Amino acid sequence: MNPDFLDTGAKNVVRSLALLLRQWNLEYPANVCCKYHAAVSLVIFLLNGELRAKCKNEWMPNSGWQCDHCNMLFPEDVELCAFCATDDIEQEAEELPPEFLEHLADLAGIRPQTAPQSL
Repeated sequence: MNPDFLDTGAKNVVRSLALLLRQWNLEYPANVCCKYHAAVSLVIFLLNGELRAKCKNEWMPNSGWQCDHCNMLFPEDVELCAFCATDDIEQEAEELPPEFLEHLADLAGIRPQTAPQSL
């Protein structure tokens, strides 16, 4: 999205989301395989709703600076990479999977999904 910075990489995107999930206290059904997948299911359900919401053409990722280690983006007033400070990551170049590009091409045809049970 921002040609002035390197791609963050799918691995660090997933890791940062997993860290974010730890900050939420959620109810989950007793029949789920684990609390992690219950939280992931809720995020998928909520984000599918966001895909059907009105476009936010003014939205852009942070553009102040990029961490040299993990490639996360931050606003200018943030001085420390919160991701590197909380996670032991390895620097490695990684591209988003080709299936993601296909998914982006299909966004116009999104259909509502049913809510996860008891989340």
